[in-house]
Amino acid sequence: MTPPLRIAYIRRFADAELIPALQGLDGTQTVVLSADEAIAGGLEGCDGIVTAGAKDLWTPAFAAAVQASGLRFIQNMTAGYDGIDLYELPGIAVYGNGGVLGAPVAEHGLAMLLTLMRRLDYAVLAQQQKTWLRKGLPQVLTLGDRRMTILGFGSIGRAAAKRARAFDMEVAALRRGGGSDPEADHVYSYEEMQSAFAATDVLFLAAPLTDETFRIVNETTLSWLKPGAVVVNVGRGDLICSEALQKALESGHLGGACLDVTAPEPLPDNHPLWSAPNVLISPHIAGGSDRAGAKLAAHVVANLRLLLQGERPSHVIRGH
Repeated sequence: MTPPLRIAYIRRFADAELIPALQGLDGTQTVVLSADEAIAGGLEGCDGIVTAGAKDLWTPAFAAAVQASGLRFIQNMTAGYDGIDLYELPGIAVYGNGGVLGAPVAEHGLAMLLTLMRRLDYAVLAQQQKTWLRKGLPQVLTLGDRRMTILGFGSIGRAAAKRARAFDMEVAALRRGGGSDPEADHVYSYEEMQSAFAATDVLFLAAPLTDETFRIVNETTLSWLKPGAVVVNVGRGDLICSEALQKALESGHLGGACLDVTAPEPLPDNHPLWSAPNVLISPHIAGGSDRAGAKLAAHVVANLRLLLQGERPSHVIRGH
């Protein structure tokens, strides 16, 4: 009789959906651990783990525990996997989350953008003060007939493109290989970034954090953007040089910034971005959704079933 596939689930989010889904999967045995319990030897005898790919989880101690345990695979739950990418982890395959967070993350970025451009932040403040604010309101802007350039055209970028087009925006995709794509009006390679930025009204950042994309938005590249452009970051904080962003906002070159992620994170209470002009900040909540947990659980279970059947899992990031 084939022994069950032993899975360690590292508590993070969506516990209510993931734990019963994993424990109810035939042919597997699931242990539920905290990160500290995993570090203390809880991964011993496990074949794989279901966990997040964030840097704050993937400490050297956690990575060492993973490497020492003889795991065969990591099923990542989050859109990003920059924490996992810090370590080579030889012999361990890494599987992605199937893009299940693409829609909520894109929606959150568009919601922040609309709030900024329609000046709803002013309206909310006025409501709290019981003030009927019409005079003195900054110019209200529309998305239509403007160009959104999306850096990172994976599940989040594509979901953002679909929604931007619904607002009559022109969409440009910026990705390493360039080429063409039916979901974008224009596609640029990284080598064409200056040309892409020069025509950009909204820069939407949805790329993974890698050596290549670390602070890819910096003083030089920000200067290429059209005056008054808005930057939306739902990817990772270190896609942007915070000091350069601050300078571009204060000079008026940028029309605003919508940040669900920051560097550092969380943002210290004395950080100048809190009070920078035309900035909206949310505390890394774009992936949240009332339906994301169920979709994530369904994807993880489907991938584990493929493993149990001896088939190749979907959304392989690394390995087999």
